[in-house]
Amino acid sequence: MRFNFGSGLIVGAVLLLTGCPPSEVGSRISQTRGPDKTLRYEDFVYEPHIRTVQFYRGENPLSYPFLYLDEPIQLTLEFDALVPPDTPADNFWISIVNCDHEWRPTTLLPLEFLEGINTDRLYEYVRSENCLVPYIHYEYRFPAEGAFFKRSGNYLLKVYRAGNENDLILTRRLIVAQPKIEVEPLMGQAMLASDRRRIQRVDFKIKLTANMPAMFDPNQDLKVMILQNFRWDNAATELQPLFATGNTLEYQFDAGSEFAGGNEYRWLDIRTVRFYPDKIRKIEEVDSVFRVDLYTEKPRAGNPVSSRPDLNGGYFIDVQEYQNAEFESDYVWVRFGLAYPKPIPDASVYVYGQFCGWRCTEENVMTYNAAKSRYEGELLLKQGVYNYAYAVRKEDRRLAEESTMEGTHFETENYYTILVYFAPMGTRSPELLGVSHINYVY
Repeated sequence: MRFNFGSGLIVGAVLLLTGCPPSEVGSRISQTRGPDKTLRYEDFVYEPHIRTVQFYRGENPLSYPFLYLDEPIQLTLEFDALVPPDTPADNFWISIVNCDHEWRPTTLLPLEFLEGINTDRLYEYVRSENCLVPYIHYEYRFPAEGAFFKRSGNYLLKVYRAGNENDLILTRRLIVAQPKIEVEPLMGQAMLASDRRRIQRVDFKIKLTANMPAMFDPNQDLKVMILQNFRWDNAATELQPLFATGNTLEYQFDAGSEFAGGNEYRWLDIRTVRFYPDKIRKIEEVDSVFRVDLYTEKPRAGNPVSSRPDLNGGYFIDVQEYQNAEFESDYVWVRFGLAYPKPIPDASVYVYGQFCGWRCTEENVMTYNAAKSRYEGELLLKQGVYNYAYAVRKEDRRLAEESTMEGTHFETENYYTILVYFAPMGTRSPELLGVSHINYVY
């Protein structure tokens, strides 16, 4: 059963003091991040008790929040607030911001890109049931009934408390397309022979059609980028065509369109705490929360590519014993272990995937246990099925890389998305006029 909430709800300052359950779970997550709420134009969670944020197309939690203009499909936003059972539901609001192709805010007003009200309240919530760790599950479908986008491009959805846009809870990116440019993707091999066993290259052609806006210089007016598995952190950007023939632009043999193939992601199935699925060594209840210990794993670099299909680093929520996964899946501590002979100098190792937003944080970092010759880490995860990898980030690098622990192979299945923005000089907001997807499989 779902409920609507009204007035008399807790405010931000009170929630920061009482927003986490008075248990080992609450005390640990409350120490993971400070209260900095500077708006970030990316997927981000601003309060540590907000968990398992999912934003997807329609009913598919493994999809990306992507819309076409004029199509009757909504995006679904779900997240949990870990709070004591007697805590009132919060007063959350949403609004939308238009961004350019580099995710910087534009000067467009809401009435210029959205038909309907730009702000709305999150009315749908339900309290957890049959769980040791209490939480409130929130859900919102967007655009709201009667609202629709009038312009393609990049958008940022903001969730904030009590109508105060400075009291941010989370932000999520979404994209809206109006295809007017044909994009033909092609799979290619790396140019260097030494890279062909580990690198994937995406070639493509752009065909300029008669119904697209007039442009002065396609090389300057088109902003082209490629996403691997819908990740923005390692996107290939500012790609330039190699050839131009008539109304066709060819993009190939460009180092910017090459990606490390990686490996198929590791699997974790924690849909039950009654039995021991694959990889789980022990399950026990300690301090009113379940703890799941995994068997120690080994690096896969140097091994053949994994043959097990994966979720491209994604995850979904599910529980075997109950029917309502969104509010009957419990939160459990999962202990990871990765055998390694000695710590890597000037670098840290992380448990990595979509579940952490492809970020390296205090929560998913591992510590080295010299007595056991392994890296160890512990994550609080909602029951479901997760893909993950072990990633290494050096102190002088912004991004983590997976190849040290997982290896990288050209045969790995990955999903690529090519985005073509029309952004002539002086435009207030680029439009997304070309989109194409390719499943890279050898």
